[in-house]
Amino acid sequence: EVSPRLEVVDTFIFGQNKRIEMKREEIRRLKQLEEEKYDIWQEKRKDKKSLELLKERKFEEYKKEVMKKQAKDLDDMITTRFKLQLEDENG
Repeated sequence: EVSPRLEVVDTFIFGQNKRIEMKREEIRRLKQLEEEKYDIWQEKRKDKKSLELLKERKFEEYKKEVMKKQAKDLDDMITTRFKLQLEDENG
């Protein structure tokens, strides 16, 4: 015959084993969730990097266009001045 104390201990151990298994299952679930979130984070990081590179490229294009326009405006001013000088000299 099993003593009542042993039954209590067996019940306690059984309960502890159940709790341990539940915690292990929770850990597995949380690890899977962590991996999914990490994958999402990596994708977002790649997207951000791509957008930053695009932004830099577009800014460089913009600067080139501004410099081109400034050079054209300067050239137009010089041409206009030269024409005015010639008109003044020719009378």
